[in-house]
Amino acid sequence: MTTDRIGRICEGLTSREKAALAFSHMSRMDAASLDRVVATVPKRTYRIPELDFTNRLDGLGDMSLYWGLAYWKQRAFCETLHAIVLILVQRLDRRKLLDDAMEALCNAESNLVALDQILQSVCDANGVDADAARWIAAVEGDPYRPITCHDTIPDSEFDASMRETLSLLAK
Repeated sequence: MTTDRIGRICEGLTSREKAALAFSHMSRMDAASLDRVVATVPKRTYRIPELDFTNRLDGLGDMSLYWGLAYWKQRAFCETLHAIVLILVQRLDRRKLLDDAMEALCNAESNLVALDQILQSVCDANGVDADAARWIAAVEGDPYRPITCHDTIPDSEFDASMRETLSLLAK
């Protein structure tokens, strides 16, 4: 009886409406109802590029965009910290704040440098041009060069996490 009810409900629905109904069943983890909705969707045969190709292309695009998101987040953080440091330099009574801001700035700059190195490494390992990945992420030009801190070491957890995520996305 439930099958008939779902079938009747789905009869007048468009594919977009069926997708919304299926999504509702997915969110409630109701696999049986989800299967019933999917069974009412017309089946078509398509000619598309090979799945390995499209998955790989999508993965490389996702890797580039994920890297870009991390890059622009770190870059904005660096720019904000640069402004804070410039303000605090003029305030001799705020030495502790200046020291904290400088430490945060050095960490952020080292993570930006690491992001470029990680991207280059992952791209090399996957036979991809890192400049193309940067372009996809709307990052053009040379890799980031630290303005303030030159001898810092990137956070090891940040490095490992980004390297793992980008490698998984690029596969």
